[in-house]
Amino acid sequence: MDEPVGRFAPGGPERRGAQGKVQRAVDRSTGGEVALKRPVDLEPAAVAGFLREASLLASVRHPAVVAHVDHGVDPVLGPFLATAWVEGVTLAERVGDARLTPDDLAPLGARLADGLAALHAAGICHGDVQPANVMLAGDGAPVLLDLGLSGRRGPPGPGAARGTAGFVAPEVILGGRLEPASDVFGLGALLWFA
Repeated sequence: MDEPVGRFAPGGPERRGAQGKVQRAVDRSTGGEVALKRPVDLEPAAVAGFLREASLLASVRHPAVVAHVDHGVDPVLGPFLATAWVEGVTLAERVGDARLTPDDLAPLGARLADGLAALHAAGICHGDVQPANVMLAGDGAPVLLDLGLSGRRGPPGPGAARGTAGFVAPEVILGGRLEPASDVFGLGALLWFA
C-alpha cells in the first residue's frame, strides 16, 4: 500500500500482524512521521473493534501511551488509524539481548503503571500488556502500543480475543471481566519477563 490515506503518505515497508497491517507514513499536513494501521479483517464487527481502538486512543493523552493522530475510513482503502511513530525497539526485542537490571526495571515499571493509570482513569483497560506492545523509545522511555484488545471495563464480547499467553490474567482467560487489575497482572508478568 503506497497510496495516500487521507492526509497520510505511506513510505515504508508494511508489517502484517494478527489484527492489522502497519506502515510508516508521513503526515502531509505536518511533515511528521506516523504509524498507519489498517485492519486485516474487514468484517463489520472487526472494523467496529478497530475503530473502537482508535476512539479509545483519542481519549487519552499520556507520554507512556502512544499518541493518537487521526482515524477514519478512507473511501478507497477503508478504515485506518494513525498514531505517533515511536522510533525504538520493543521490550521483547530488548530483552532478547539481555534481561534488564532492577535499576532499569523500576523506572520502566513506574512509567508503564502511570500510563495504565491514565487509561484506567478514562475507563479503559489495555487488555494485552506484554513485551511486544511496549516500545522503548530512543531515550529508553517505554510507550504502550496496540490497544487492539482494549475496551471499556466489563465482560468480553462474543468471540473477543483474550490477550497473550503468559501475560493475561487468569480470570480473563476464564471469561471474566476485563478490569484494571487485569492490566496490573499483565504489567507484573511483563516486569518478571524483563
